[in-house]
Amino acid sequence: DRREDKRKPWYQQNGTRIGYLDIETDGLKPDWATMLTWCIKEKGNDNILFDVITRKDLFSGNTDRRIIKSVLDQLNKFDIIVTYYGTGFDIPFLRAKALHYGLNFPHY
Repeated sequence: DRREDKRKPWYQQNGTRIGYLDIETDGLKPDWATMLTWCIKEKGNDNILFDVITRKDLFSGNTDRRIIKSVLDQLNKFDIIVTYYGTGFDIPFLRAKALHYGLNFPHY
């Protein structure tokens, strides 16, 4: 019922896409650490989006640029991203890597 949907907060209304993000790295400082993998679990279904660094990436000279770009492309498709320690690590790490590679970071 549309009336029932309008009584819900905006983030619970139909069509709001929510994802749960996690990244794994080999260090804590994006200046010299490499992002190894990322995943986003989409709320409401079993769909899990992910990417991992490959041997080819490691020897490309741009190490984790490809998977940084792939996670940024996916983040733009969600209305809400939920993380465990995202404001303290995941988001700042991704933002620093995006800046390093000249990639656009999604707006909040």
